[in-house]
Amino acid sequence: MEMGPPLPFHTHLYSTLGPWRVGESRKFLLYARQIEIRGVDIDNPYYNYIISFTVPDVDNATVVDYDAVEHRIYWSDVRTQTIKRAFINGTGVETVVSADLPNAHGLAVDWVSRNLFWTSYDANKKQINVARLDGSFKNAVIQGLDKPHCLMYPYHSGNSTINRCQLDGSKLEILEGVKGKLTKATALAIMGDKLWWADQGTDQIGTCDKKDGGNWKVLRNNTSPMILLHLINNNGDCSQLCLPTSPTTRACMCTAGYSLKMGQQSCEAGMGSFLLYSVHEGIRGIPLDPADKSDALVPVSGTSLAVGIDFHAENDTIYWVDMGLSTISRAKRDQTWREDVVTNGIGRVEGITVDWIAGNIYWTDQGFDVIEVARLNGSFRYVVISQGLDKPRAIAVHPVKG
Repeated sequence: MEMGPPLPFHTHLYSTLGPWRVGESRKFLLYARQIEIRGVDIDNPYYNYIISFTVPDVDNATVVDYDAVEHRIYWSDVRTQTIKRAFINGTGVETVVSADLPNAHGLAVDWVSRNLFWTSYDANKKQINVARLDGSFKNAVIQGLDKPHCLMYPYHSGNSTINRCQLDGSKLEILEGVKGKLTKATALAIMGDKLWWADQGTDQIGTCDKKDGGNWKVLRNNTSPMILLHLINNNGDCSQLCLPTSPTTRACMCTAGYSLKMGQQSCEAGMGSFLLYSVHEGIRGIPLDPADKSDALVPVSGTSLAVGIDFHAENDTIYWVDMGLSTISRAKRDQTWREDVVTNGIGRVEGITVDWIAGNIYWTDQGFDVIEVARLNGSFRYVVISQGLDKPRAIAVHPVKG
């Protein structure tokens, strides 16, 4: 089992790439945005591998890494000047480093020696630090760097170079093949013999040889905003989440609201009836049984002011209106995909309802005093009622009776 160092991910994107092999492998991306940390499938970026972390635990995350031994996520927060960790199921959130932590834009977990490395800098100190995973025995490994950002191939934003060194800080050297090619790298990660990089200045993601920086290759353009990339090889014929339990074994797990089929690795919807509700920062679901404290779905985050929601049971799809973003959106309950279906011509929409028989959505618009209809994908939009309305809000349909 191997794990590469994380890449810094800012309000743009931090990249942390690292392989996680247990038998045959699949890949997922662990990434951080300013107030959110997620783990998603590489091929299906709206499918969540882990519980998403957000406020109040995440205030301004800049970098994230993963410890496969204890199944913990580690991240640094520049606003609170802390390094925190938590289990991937969302429990055990705790602060491990909180003192003397300015501008911690680089973080890496040494899962073998059980150490934690991070970069920090201010006007007086520019260094790479190390401590035990619980934050004890903190020490500076390298000092005098020029705005270090990533580990343990640190990127220097001051002179636009990528360097590498031993974990004890010795043998610090510059990758000659990278000189003059990066403008503002914000993320680095290692997989196999390749070094992955993200350049915020050119909005590119690419690779090069980790040994000398040769074989420079741009893989993707126009990737802004990007700060943290972390690629993990995840195994095991599991349809959703695969967790290593040892170097050679793994356990399959399912996202919230789903359960493993008996004796199999595939997941199925395990909760047919649940309460779907929205809060300003997202959409959540809980079981109808008050005694059941589990979640019916992984919270849908990234909303600004979600005020109206409905559910298409046959398609297992959630629809919602976002007054803050002025959009109507939808997502699969397991969040394997997500999209905006209406993005323009919206006033103040608060109510939405799904006609699951005809395949239409209806919504009310207080701003224009109208009720509109469209296909489930937002096409063939049409004003149904435009007269005699005074700030319409809630709406419902009875598809059977028309």
